[in-house]
Amino acid sequence: MSERKLATIRKIAAIDPIPEADAISVATVDGWKVVIANDQEYRVNDLVVYMEIDAWIPTDLAPFLSKGKEPREYLGVKGERLRTIKLKGQVSQGLILPLSILPKPLGFDFVSDNQIGEDVGNWLNIQKWEQQIPANLAGQVAGSFPSWGRKTDQERIENIKDVVFGSSEHYSIKDFSKWLEFDKIQPKEGQYIAVAVHGNVQFIHFTDRSMLDETTERWSPAYKDTHLQAKERKYEASLKLDGSSMSIYYKDGVVGVCSRNLELKINDENKDNAFIKTAISTKLLDILPEYGKNIMIQGELMGTGIQGNKENLKDFEFFVFDIFDIDKQEYLKPTDRIKTFDDLIVLGVLMNHVPILATNVTLEELGIVDVESSKVYVDRPSINAKIAEGVVFKAMDSDFSFKSINNKFLLKYE
Repeated sequence: MSERKLATIRKIAAIDPIPEADAISVATVDGWKVVIANDQEYRVNDLVVYMEIDAWIPTDLAPFLSKGKEPREYLGVKGERLRTIKLKGQVSQGLILPLSILPKPLGFDFVSDNQIGEDVGNWLNIQKWEQQIPANLAGQVAGSFPSWGRKTDQERIENIKDVVFGSSEHYSIKDFSKWLEFDKIQPKEGQYIAVAVHGNVQFIHFTDRSMLDETTERWSPAYKDTHLQAKERKYEASLKLDGSSMSIYYKDGVVGVCSRNLELKINDENKDNAFIKTAISTKLLDILPEYGKNIMIQGELMGTGIQGNKENLKDFEFFVFDIFDIDKQEYLKPTDRIKTFDDLIVLGVLMNHVPILATNVTLEELGIVDVESSKVYVDRPSINAKIAEGVVFKAMDSDFSFKSINNKFLLKYE
């Protein structure tokens, strides 16, 4: 999964009135709804800079976010964090600012549709806000997260609605050779590559409907089938839990424990660290070498002192949501993950799996036909908490996945 883009050039798809609100309206940008002031005079099809929730916005870009108070400070930058809010009954997620905030010397004198999706966060000094690590999760660090591993983070449905629901344009991979080392991409027999484009290449899909371009000897997509394929794609839907990301791995005789960004030392000094303590209690550090496969088990560390312990757990618990095959450099498909999980349980591993809500189903079978209906589906209780964080959807036949976050959760906790 590519690094999250917090500020991008996007196009306003619609502007609608808000009942009983004369001064504000709601703009649609891809799958996001953003409340805007009517005196800003935005129009449909305007190109704007869209900033996602959890972006840390410097005060000089949007001083009004501080509402006349002294701005907060995060990593040395004065500003404010973008949160999900509700105004006049309308949920608003993110911030729209005009293109005039972009630095002119960096090539933005003439912004066109070709630059939709362009990441401009670094040029605007926008950072991702992250909650401070609690003391019980800190510990002695062995190094950065392993380069051969993969950090877990699904894209939000709002950003890839065209890919999820099948209305994005698809092009032959040969048209995008300047972005892709496509000679290294070898589709299996009977497959072709479809590249979903949103300003620039973001997603590559391998699909069973094949059509070989004999003249170029490159794989090309069957253009007419893109919507049908999206409708037919089958998923596993699992509950998204609000914990701290944890990975436990075995690779070539070595075991390790990682937080989201760091690998931690397994030693006596770290024995009270929540990650290390939980890894030991699961018995994974002993059983993974016996299992003998180079894999990384990934999940949520839950319990006292972690994200407010919304599930009211009495001890630390590890809930698995992914298993990464280190040798193949790919995530196990849902059925293979469950089999591996069950194999490890039989060997004596003590761990949980995130609750699975549905498997081998289409989105339509779940009542999901657009971003709005996905929000209805994810509005549900969690294991013990009354409000779930959301739901993660993983394709049954590939490593394509995305998440839909519960807006009620965001409004209450974020």
